Amino acid sequence: MVPTPAGRVCLNCNVEVVAKKTLYCPDCGEKLTLKREPNGYLFLGHLHMMAMREMLKDFSICMWLVWREALGLPITQPYKVVKLNHKPINPWAMVDREAVKEK
Repeated sequence: MVPTPAGRVCLNCNVEVVAKKTLYCPDCGEKLTLKREPNGYLFLGHLHMMAMREMLKDFSICMWLVWREALGLPITQPYKVVKLNHKPINPWAMVDREAVKEK
């Protein structure tokens, strides 16, 4: 994993170039990349956003399940459980029930 660059970067010599019009590394002459990871590299900012997307999807699934339960509607398992063979989701396992009962 490599920190996410602000501008163009040379992955051979780890030089970050701020000039937008520069296409080649001033040190080694290799072509600069624009935040696209080559094989074997992963930028930390992209990893963070992948985790955020997954967390938001899980939140929406839990919200949908609890909402339908509160309205008394039938509850089915989400698409990712039925079709993609993920583990079943129980939103109540993620809640501290003691804290909810005290309020």
